[in-house]
Amino acid sequence: PANPGTAGHFPGPQSPSSSQDPNRTSPNVSSTTHKGSAKKVQSLKTKSEEAAEKVGAFYDEQTDAFLATYGEVIQAFRTIDPADLLDQQIEAIGLNANTVAVDAGCGVAGPAAYFAQQTGTQIKAITISQVQAEKARKNQAAKGVTEQVDVYHGDYHRMDQLVGNEVADRVYFLESFGHSHDKAAALEAAWSVLKPGGKLYIKDLFLMEPLDARQS
Repeated sequence: PANPGTAGHFPGPQSPSSSQDPNRTSPNVSSTTHKGSAKKVQSLKTKSEEAAEKVGAFYDEQTDAFLATYGEVIQAFRTIDPADLLDQQIEAIGLNANTVAVDAGCGVAGPAAYFAQQTGTQIKAITISQVQAEKARKNQAAKGVTEQVDVYHGDYHRMDQLVGNEVADRVYFLESFGHSHDKAAALEAAWSVLKPGGKLYIKDLFLMEPLDARQS
């Protein structure tokens, strides 16, 4: 972040890369009456589930190391005081007492708890890690926000199956979108979850491409 008080990138445990995941599925593949097609779709779904499970297993094993490095706000690009970053995100995402939000890849739900405490927003927090889900539920109970933050253990590529369609005013990914093995599917699920007029917010690392030769 290029804001005052920014400390920049804090490297933590090495995360698994999914940008070149061989298990990537195609959202355009659909079942037909052709015998081979149904088998292909089933095979792709299995690979998709395996990719998500790998991310979950990684965080089951490494969450304590991440907590030791970052605390409950597991975001590598951050301000010196994490509260400053979270306050900026409240404004950028557009959270208030009248919004319902989905935290896609919530970690131990440190940001979700802060957002709920500061704004009164209702949050549906999703993590693929069983360890993180258990820690997140304990955190919400300790901070008295269990009525505002619901924690789901599941795959955010299927967030619509977890929380329902058109239930959220906001869906946000805080350095979790990069773990997606099928970004088109993740976005499609997010759009399904959003109410008409809802907004999607993604904070992550992006490869910047030059608009013309002068920027190369």
